[in-house]
Amino acid sequence: MDSANKQEQQSGRINTLVEREILQYMSENSDSKNPDEIYMIHHRYIEGQAFPGQQASFSYKSPALASIWLDYRGIKLISGHLHQAFSYKNYLCIGSIRYSSPLEYNQCKFAFVLHDDGHVSSSQLIINPYIHGSLEQLKSQQKLSEYLESLYSLSCANFISKQWNVSFP
Repeated sequence: MDSANKQEQQSGRINTLVEREILQYMSENSDSKNPDEIYMIHHRYIEGQAFPGQQASFSYKSPALASIWLDYRGIKLISGHLHQAFSYKNYLCIGSIRYSSPLEYNQCKFAFVLHDDGHVSSSQLIINPYIHGSLEQLKSQQKLSEYLESLYSLSCANFISKQWNVSFP
């Protein structure tokens, strides 16, 4: 918060607010038996973290949440800010449900349902996809189907968290 950069100051305010709210909630609910009952739904980057399937990481100049929240016991993070879905530690990024840019080529998009027991089910969505492949991969229906199945497998492999139980059809 002492930075001269306004975006870094915003990151400081955001992280201070999150910490205050989480600590207040935990103190008011200290008798709870479920340590993972706080779900923090946000629309921010996580500072300095490269995630599965992502090519970039972001600094506090973006404004961002501190990476310490990824290891904070008792909370689970949910966001769609990054457009490719993944899970990492306590973070479930649901991505975007449609392809919004050619930069999202060969990604799979999903819709997710969070069930009462904490299980997350998914369904693949294909709305105006950007598919890049070789002519060999695209020249027949069978080759295209095989290629799309391989892209689906790659997308599912981005869900590496043991804290999130995500199922795929």
